[in-house]
Amino acid sequence: MKTLKGCLISLFIFFIFCFSITYCFKYFTIKSFENKYDEVNKSWIHLLTNINDKNAYLYKKSLLNDSINLYVEKNNLYKQTSQNNIKIQENEFYIDKYSHDTDSINSLLNSLVKDYNNKAKNYNFSRQSFPNFLFLKGSIYNFTFKYYYINYGEINENPLIREERVNNFIETGVFE
Repeated sequence: MKTLKGCLISLFIFFIFCFSITYCFKYFTIKSFENKYDEVNKSWIHLLTNINDKNAYLYKKSLLNDSINLYVEKNNLYKQTSQNNIKIQENEFYIDKYSHDTDSINSLLNSLVKDYNNKAKNYNFSRQSFPNFLFLKGSIYNFTFKYYYINYGEINENPLIREERVNNFIETGVFE
């Protein structure tokens, strides 16, 4: 009886130890993702602020025609968004396609896009690795950041068409 009691106590202590280690690891993983999440969001807000500044500059200088002014006004609706949105990219696609004389702004925006995409990639990759995806289930950090596909001053593909092609590839396996 004493041997059984000693084994049960040892087993109980072992389970408490394992639970404590798992809980601590989960806590520190979530804290780490909180910091990564904040980094990506700060990068996105910084990028969005510069996009809005560029659009305000173009709107003031009347460098755009009336149809492009419509896209600038549409982007103003998305100023307060905290997440990357395909509509922002579509509007920026048309604004960049038809606007000129913004080379100095374009290089800054491209560096901000690269920074945002790198941070989002780092976050997404870390989120999908083991055991992080187990610990993040049910938390607010269990989602994937979208990448920003506009390269300013260069020829871009319409983001809606691009997304449609990617979704078609996922469904059919044929890349068009």
